Amino acid sequence: MKAAIEADDRALHDHQPRVLDIAFIEGHTAGFEALCADLRTTPWAAIKKQSGLARAQLEEAAQVYLKAKMSWPVLAWASRNIFAALRMFGKS
Repeated sequence: MKAAIEADDRALHDHQPRVLDIAFIEGHTAGFEALCADLRTTPWAAIKKQSGLARAQLEEAAQVYLKAKMSWPVLAWASRNIFAALRMFGKS
């Protein structure tokens, strides 16, 4: 999730189209901006320790989500328990 948010932040910074479907996310979730703010300040080391996954695995999972057309409904659901969801896709 942090990698996907970072990719969206880079797109905004570079004046490119967003990589996140913000309209969908805002229409189907609550607290997304707070989640983003929290993840922006959370060090990768803490995420790695909590998830049990390497940063490369987390970034790979983010790329899968970003490339999939129907991934954000799953990611919105997963944001409730992101680390458990990432373990399902990771190679732990």
